[in-house]
Amino acid sequence: MSLVLEERKTQRKEMLTGPKVTVGREDGCDLVINDSSVSRRHCTFYEEEGGWTLEDNGSRNGTAVEGVALQPGARAKVAPGAKLRIGLLDWVVSDAAAEATRTAVRVDPKKPSLRTTAFAIEDLIQKNAEASGRPIEGTLGQVLFKAQQALYPGQPIETLLEALLRLVLEYVPAGRASVQLYNPEADDVEPSLTLDQHGTEILAVKDFLMSKGVREKVLSERQCVLISDLKNDAEFKGRASLVGAGITSAIAAPIFDGGDVLGILYVDIRDGLHELFEDEATIVSLLASFGGTMLNAANMVTALMQSEAALREENLALKERLAVLEGDDPPTRIG
Repeated sequence: MSLVLEERKTQRKEMLTGPKVTVGREDGCDLVINDSSVSRRHCTFYEEEGGWTLEDNGSRNGTAVEGVALQPGARAKVAPGAKLRIGLLDWVVSDAAAEATRTAVRVDPKKPSLRTTAFAIEDLIQKNAEASGRPIEGTLGQVLFKAQQALYPGQPIETLLEALLRLVLEYVPAGRASVQLYNPEADDVEPSLTLDQHGTEILAVKDFLMSKGVREKVLSERQCVLISDLKNDAEFKGRASLVGAGITSAIAAPIFDGGDVLGILYVDIRDGLHELFEDEATIVSLLASFGGTMLNAANMVTALMQSEAALREENLALKERLAVLEGDDPPTRIG
């Protein structure tokens, strides 16, 4: 069983895979933590028959499990849900399989729409393989692990969106991938970034227009829409916007975090040479869910930075007014 560690302040996530994981500031450690409170080779995780254990390596600032400090060389059991302290950093432990139980999709082959739901990743992979005879390109656990490395709070939104689309195109054989974010004023989504299959940005909005019927279904019903073969799709085959654009196969999944729909993650194919299936819809839905969580965090970071900038501006303006009243030179503005 793999474990996932999440640093509580930054929400940084790391997956631990046994049998042994060393943790510290030193580059040779399996998990490198660049924090002055962490020793060069701070502690070590061990995967054993009964689960995982953690051992302190005689670190300067110590290691604790559930608030109990570990003596150097002594091991303590670490289970999902446990709270750890490594140096001065707080971490929480979760089961990698449970962590991967994110928003995914179940498919009714008679319907083009897929109700988003959550269930075990391992079960999904097995059922997909049995039903289609086509293994997912890489497991969903691998996809999620890569997402955790590529998408994280604190990224500029533009960087996050590009990383999300490149990850989609790595696992889904689509001709185009797009993030279309919700605009409350228009009560609709608008293209924010679109990449072609080579990772090149498509700049002209007119070159990419998602079907109104597809986006309305995704937004109103919070469903992932899969169109494997447009010409045989009972619900969408007559849509002029799809036919006119030459689209033959498409997937659209809602990007949401909690109760808020943030946008749509969309991919399509226009060559008619191959189709998108349930496996790809599952991957797109999973990445849309994870991307929504990170996008919400990025929005909060941006809002916080803007608030701090406004406070600094107000503080400087106040100092300037005081300097004028007292007859002093006003403070120098930088930038």
